[in-house]
Amino acid sequence: MADNERAKKDWVDKSMAKWATMQRTIEQGRLEKNPLVEDWMKESVQLFEAMLVPYDHAANGKNAIQPMNGEERLNFVKAKLRSPQAYQQLQALFMEAAKKAASLHARNIKSESF
Repeated sequence: MADNERAKKDWVDKSMAKWATMQRTIEQGRLEKNPLVEDWMKESVQLFEAMLVPYDHAANGKNAIQPMNGEERLNFVKAKLRSPQAYQQLQALFMEAAKKAASLHARNIKSESF
C-alpha cells in the first residue's frame, strides 16, 4: 500500500476511534440531559468533516468516501444538534464513510497485487 493510502487509512481509523469515544460521551450526556451534548455533537461534526478531507478530489469536486446525500444529511445534523435523529444520522454517516474508505483501501490493495 502506498504511503499516502496508508496515511489515509490510519486517519480514518484514528477518526473512528475518536468517534467511538465521543459516542459514549454523547450517549451518557443524553441520558443525564447534559447541556454540553450540543457542544459534543458540534465537535463530532467537525471530526466527521475532518475525516473526509484526505479523500477530497478537487478536480471533480467529489469526495471518495462521502456517503450518499452526505451534505444534506450533515446539514440536518448541524441544524438539529440536540435531536436524537441528528445523533442517529451522524452515527450512520460515520459508519457509511468508514465502510466506503475500507472498500476503497481493499480495492487499492487488490490492484497493487496485480
